[in-house]
Amino acid sequence: MIVLPDYKLVYVKWVDAYGCSPSWQEIKGIPPVPHYCYSVGWIVAESEHVIVAAPHYSPANEEIGAEEQCSGDMAIPKIAIQCMIDLKKLGNSNDHGT
Repeated sequence: MIVLPDYKLVYVKWVDAYGCSPSWQEIKGIPPVPHYCYSVGWIVAESEHVIVAAPHYSPANEEIGAEEQCSGDMAIPKIAIQCMIDLKKLGNSNDHGT
């Protein structure tokens, strides 16, 4: 049986800054278009202005003395979020596999 963490599992579409051309370029050639990013992860922390989503999660393990952990965490400003979907709510049952 698979046990899911209590954290919200989300798909996030967000807009990010981009640029830093490696050399001089003509200004008229710079495209003014947004750079969209797509992330999936557990919301492991949240404040008024930011969510922190982590795609990798490991529960605490008393046998080896490990605390609850995550990896690959990404702090995303809420103002940059275009869309956020709660993936746990997409399923219609409590069956998450075996």
